[in-house]
Amino acid sequence: KINRSFLRRLFNGLNDALEDVVNNQDYIPLSVYENHEDSELPGEVITDADSKTSRLRINEPQERPDDAKKVKPDEQSSNAMMLMTCCALIVDAYLDGRKATSIGSSTGNTTKKSSTKIKSGKEIKVINDVVGVAELLHSTLFTLQSCGSLGLKTQNTILNFCEKW
Repeated sequence: KINRSFLRRLFNGLNDALEDVVNNQDYIPLSVYENHEDSELPGEVITDADSKTSRLRINEPQERPDDAKKVKPDEQSSNAMMLMTCCALIVDAYLDGRKATSIGSSTGNTTKKSSTKIKSGKEIKVINDVVGVAELLHSTLFTLQSCGSLGLKTQNTILNFCEKW
C-alpha cells in the first residue's frame, strides 16, 4: 500500500515537471515552425541550451498550422508528450483507486485535498496536485492537435481521461 506522503511527493513532482513542459511548450515539435518561418506568428524565439536548435514560443495556439501529417517529431517534443501521456495515465489510475476505496469509506483529513465528483454523483477527496496535473493536461488539448501523430495519440489519451472524469 502506498502512503499519502509518497503520493503528495509524486504528484507534486509530476505537477512541477508538467508545468515546466507546458509553460515552455516543449511538447511542440520544431518542425511545426520550419515551414512557417516567413509568417509573422506572435511569439518569441527560444534557443535551446545546446544553441543548435531554437523554437518559437507562440502566444496564440490557433496560429499554428493544422496539417499534423507533415509534422516530424523531435526528441524533446517526443519526450515531453510521453511525459504528458504518463501523467494522464497515472492520474487516471489514482482516481480509479480513490473511487474504489472511497465507496463506503471516508477520511477525516482534508487539509491538503480537493474533491472531484464522479459519475455516480459522489465526491471523492484527492490531493490538490492531482487536480493541478489534470488541469495542465486539459489546457494542452487544443495545441496538441498540430503536433503530429504522437501529439494526436497524446491528445486522445488526455481526452479519454478528461471525459471519464
